[in-house]
Amino acid sequence: MQEDLKSMFKWAENNSMESNTSKFEMLRYRHPKADVINYEYRNPENETISCHMNIKDLGIIIRNDARFELQIDEMVSKARQRISWILGTFKTREPDAMLTLYRAMDLPIIEYCSQLWNPVTIGQIRKIEALQRTFTYKIHGTNAMDYWQRLKHLKLYSLE
Repeated sequence: MQEDLKSMFKWAENNSMESNTSKFEMLRYRHPKADVINYEYRNPENETISCHMNIKDLGIIIRNDARFELQIDEMVSKARQRISWILGTFKTREPDAMLTLYRAMDLPIIEYCSQLWNPVTIGQIRKIEALQRTFTYKIHGTNAMDYWQRLKHLKLYSLE
């Protein structure tokens, strides 16, 4: 692997590309019970590239065991904050305005790269679905309905 890194660094140098070596991070994918093999990889300045349990790349938290609990928890937290902000900032609870705000400001947070961190456990799915459940309950004319009736009435799909 170190030889591959050297080749990549050489290619980058030959093509007038600079690397910010202070941002180099390493993530070893492994089974939680597997023995850790402590190879050190080095950047062009011969500094050791630090190994992490999880890293954040393009806004997605990736763990060394290929699980996405941290990503889901962070996304749920951001989406809850955004829902609170919407409900605290806008007085209206009319369906058209609320759905426009939800689709424009909250749904992108919820759906960002969801194909990658796809929730697989019932707990993760319920945690994410609770965001939409809470928001749709606040819309005028829907709080007497159950969640699935609200989705049908508002022409929304389940996040599942």
